[in-house]
Amino acid sequence: MKKLFLISAIATFICACAPSSYYQLYKVSTEGLEQKSNLLTFENEDCIVSYNLWGENGDLSFMLYNKTDKDMFVVMPQSFFIKNDIAYDYYTNAVHTSRNVWQTGQSATLASSNVDILGNSAYGRATTYAQAATAENSTITTEKTVICIPPRAAKIFIGFNLITTAHKDCDDYDFNYPKKVSDIITYTKEDSPWRFRNRLTYTFGQENENYKHIDNVLWVSYLQNYYYTEMQEQIKVTPCELSYTTFQTIILNKAPNAFYNKYTKTIGTSKRNTASQRGHHNNEVYSVGK
Repeated sequence: MKKLFLISAIATFICACAPSSYYQLYKVSTEGLEQKSNLLTFENEDCIVSYNLWGENGDLSFMLYNKTDKDMFVVMPQSFFIKNDIAYDYYTNAVHTSRNVWQTGQSATLASSNVDILGNSAYGRATTYAQAATAENSTITTEKTVICIPPRAAKIFIGFNLITTAHKDCDDYDFNYPKKVSDIITYTKEDSPWRFRNRLTYTFGQENENYKHIDNVLWVSYLQNYYYTEMQEQIKVTPCELSYTTFQTIILNKAPNAFYNKYTKTIGTSKRNTASQRGHHNNEVYSVGK
């Protein structure tokens, strides 16, 4: 009995000392994009651009499908990811072994989701400028200045993470560390602290003439925090060709226009010492980890 009591006391102490885990959920609004078959899509007379932002940190990787009967040339030095009006180059004239921006298995999800949009059309599933989309992320690839997409085919472009650290309101303890779910914060395009653009330049001429542009606009319009038990669910799964059943943790609220960050509560943080920071208005962020 004493041993059982000791074990229980130790377990209680460990749980009390362990930092609590939380999720921050973001939802994105867009201009000129529609949600189709679990993807955000943009379409014009030449092509279809498809996104699925879901995952930790948000992923602006995309699939570009050439609708025409001509070769399509994407001009990488004139294509950019733009965050809060700061442009980041897709092309850096470098050789990469890993960029750590693509989540394992997401390329397959992005490709399979496009089947419903593109029908049975054949499309190429390929990496473009940084790395092979493999579990190892170790393929060495030299960047190309121009990416050719054959007629009625597609390529997957490795994109950028949207937000890599969770946002903290130093004046609102209950928002930061909710018992279950926090209040919702909403933003307009004008007042959102996170605005994104994906600007692509392409042409159908071999000499890169007659450039055309795509400028997809997105912004965070919804923000909410969850205690980890409110964002996770255990489901039973039976691995292929095996007889036993196991449990798998899934993250709830999955959507192509949503993504999340995980963070922990610093040990010793309380309403009292959080309130004492008011008036400083610092830009402290959470400890974010996987």
